[in-house]
Order: sequence, then structure tokens, then C-alpha cells
Amino acid sequence: QTIVMELDEQLRIRFVNQAWQNLTGFTHENTINQFFSQFIAKDQIDKYQQLVNQITQLQYQPQASIIDYELCLQTQDQQAIWVELKLSQLHRNADDTTYSVCLDDITERRKSQEKLNYLATHDSLTGLFNRHYCEEHIKHLSNARGHALLCVDLDHFKIINDTFGHAKGDQLLQE
Repeated sequence: QTIVMELDEQLRIRFVNQAWQNLTGFTHENTINQFFSQFIAKDQIDKYQQLVNQITQLQYQPQASIIDYELCLQTQDQQAIWVELKLSQLHRNADDTTYSVCLDDITERRKSQEKLNYLATHDSLTGLFNRHYCEEHIKHLSNARGHALLCVDLDHFKIINDTFGHAKGDQLLQE
């Protein structure tokens, strides 16, 4: 369910629909006239400031623009939820600027992306960084000074797999 809200020029919430309470747990009464920043997850304040900078730039653009941004909110019970924010300027004159905001919950999508990123850079058996990650990391280190690379080779590991089976070999690697 999409959250619809209206913010004033100081980014105080002037209107919010019922979907806001359904997702965040904050009531209409606890939300109206509050600064939107109060609902941002504490570790996302820098990212929120980047959004504010984009909104400031929006004021000086001659044509209507939409800001599309991902941000983490904190619910009333202190849970983190990721939302995709779409913001556009509704009305602007010398005395009045308001913003229309739509928020969609993308928490599950973010979790899936994080899992895919992990799987792309880690060995599924050991949880250690995989060859692809190591090669990329070494490329970045090649310009740095004072680093070392340690390689470990398990001699005759094939014998363990052949004698005791791959399940035991995997178990040994995990230990």
C-alpha cells in the first residue's frame, strides 16, 4: 500500500494517509506537523541530508522534476523499513512551497539485494570471500603501498573427499 503525504517548505508533514500508520505504527496525531526527519533511521541521517540537498536544488529548477530516492525509516517499534520515495513539488509561489511524497515499502527487495550481493562475493560453503571478490580487492590494492597476500593450499585434500566423502570434506572445511 502506497503512503501518500504532503510536506511543507520546512519538510514538516501536513498530510498523511492511513497507509502511513499501517506501515510505521505512528498515528495521524503523532505525525502531523512533525518534521519528516524524525522518522528517518538514525544511521541514515547523512543519506537524508543528501535528499534535503536534492530538494533544495529542486526549488531552483524551472520545470517540474521528480526525486526518486531510497531511504530507511524507523517504525514506532524501532524496526527499520526501507522505502522508495518519490517527491515532487506541488505548488510554488513567493509565499508557499509544498511537496507531494509517495512512499512504497521496499524492505523485502532490499533484503533480497543484500543476499544476492553476499552470494556474489562469498563462498556458499565456508562463508569466506570468494575468488571474484579477492581478485577485485587485489586490483584496488595494487595502487596502495604496504600490503601482503597470503595463500593457503590444502595438499592432498582430494584424498579426504575420496575416502570419507564430500560431505565430510565440506564439514572439515567449515570447521
